[in-house]
Amino acid sequence: MQYGSGWYYTDWAYSFNDTGDYRLFTYYGGKSAKKTKRQCAQIFDVSVSGDASDADASIVPYSYNTGMVNYYRKIPVKKLRTTSLPDYRVYKKDTFGSGLGAESWASSGISFFSNDYAWITYGYSADGQYHDLAEGTYRICFPEKVSKSRNHVKRYIFSVSGDEENADISINYSSTKYYYRKVLVPGLKTDNIPNMRLVKKANFVSGFSEEAWTGGSYHVENGFIYILYGYRTSFNNTYYDVGTGNYRLFIYK
Repeated sequence: MQYGSGWYYTDWAYSFNDTGDYRLFTYYGGKSAKKTKRQCAQIFDVSVSGDASDADASIVPYSYNTGMVNYYRKIPVKKLRTTSLPDYRVYKKDTFGSGLGAESWASSGISFFSNDYAWITYGYSADGQYHDLAEGTYRICFPEKVSKSRNHVKRYIFSVSGDEENADISINYSSTKYYYRKVLVPGLKTDNIPNMRLVKKANFVSGFSEEAWTGGSYHVENGFIYILYGYRTSFNNTYYDVGTGNYRLFIYK
């Protein structure tokens, strides 16, 4: 686990932002109540690469930065449904030259979903200059076979709205103020967090016409999750809407 970093300019400087207390929860996977014989019932191994000219989708994701374009690779995943998202894990093969062993894999993710397809960001352009972001070898693991109907135990559907005046909680950290919406999830416990996944309907500025859903982040409190929907940074004294919209929370067991 990475707990810090160092960088060199005229001398070495270090940051240890990720030291602290952790909890690791393990699950059987999917919505089954019994342990499976295999860790992955279905595995997709894919290689993701490309440049600015051959993307399966190129998207301007932010209205406040129209000079930025993200490039995506389209991966067929039969029976994948955004209304009944199956439990999954994604790993990316380590590309470090040395230091972590002969072969290692890092936890990764899917950038967004549409029915029957997963999409992974592999690069981006900023003001016309292309940059490799996440090219490499990926492994998508489904603990249970994806079904045509229900792949979850519970599903919560809700929307998040707000501005700087009506947050349920706001937090100042360094030069930025963050705004959160508090959402009820009955029975949620911080010492027994269920296997769950939060997704948000994607609101791309341009470049993608299908309905798509992307991953969402949250903080957990007993009985509630907190969703970051906006922040203001003193760097340019600008407020950014980063999380308002429609959400689905899937609980697998």
